[in-house]
Amino acid sequence: MPPSIQRRAAALATATLLVTPYLFLYDEMVLAIPVALLVRIGLAEGFSEYELPALGCVALLLMSFPWVGAPVGLGATLIVAMLIVRRAGGPRTTMMSAMSTL
Repeated sequence: MPPSIQRRAAALATATLLVTPYLFLYDEMVLAIPVALLVRIGLAEGFSEYELPALGCVALLLMSFPWVGAPVGLGATLIVAMLIVRRAGGPRTTMMSAMSTL
């Protein structure tokens, strides 16, 4: 599957979560689709320096729900949406290309 189609599929799955009026934790299982596609694209093209910490933050937000009790799913979905928007943007420096220039 070409990366452009993977980006569109990730955006569609994330947008599905953003348009619902109520977002429960069990609805966040749909978020696994765009995260998996972002990881797949990142492994093929290289990760930016902020992508892996942002995905870790998404995981921590979703795992913290039982202790926090607050609606953290919206924050996790917004982080994934911003990663998709940044991925769809123009050229950027990846960690591997930045390290090769040193």
